[in-house]
Amino acid sequence: MARECGLSEIMELPLDTPVQRQVVDSNYEYVRPIGPVVGATEVEFLIKNNGDKFIDLANTEVVTIFRVKKGNGGNLAAGDKVSVINGIGATLFDTVDCWLGNELVT
Repeated sequence: MARECGLSEIMELPLDTPVQRQVVDSNYEYVRPIGPVVGATEVEFLIKNNGDKFIDLANTEVVTIFRVKKGNGGNLAAGDKVSVINGIGATLFDTVDCWLGNELVT
C-alpha cells in the first residue's frame, strides 16, 4: 500500500537535487468566478500559476454570500422561522472538481 512521504522523511530519500522543505512566503489570493453565478449550474474559477508557487488545496476556502428566500421566491418576514441544516457548504455544492491544466486531479 502506497503512502505519502512526510516532510521529515524527505531528507532521508536518496535525491540528487536539493529539496526545499520550508515555506518561504505565503499569501491569500481572492479569485472571483469567471462566469455568472446567479442561476448557474456550475461555478468556475481560474487560478493562474506560472509554476513557481505552491497552491495548498487542503487550505483553499470558498467564501459564499447567499440569501434565504421563501419557496415561492419571496422575501422572508421578520417573524418567519427558518434554519439551515448542518454542513451548509456541503449542501450548496454537489461536486467540486479540480483541474490542473487539462488533467482532472480530484
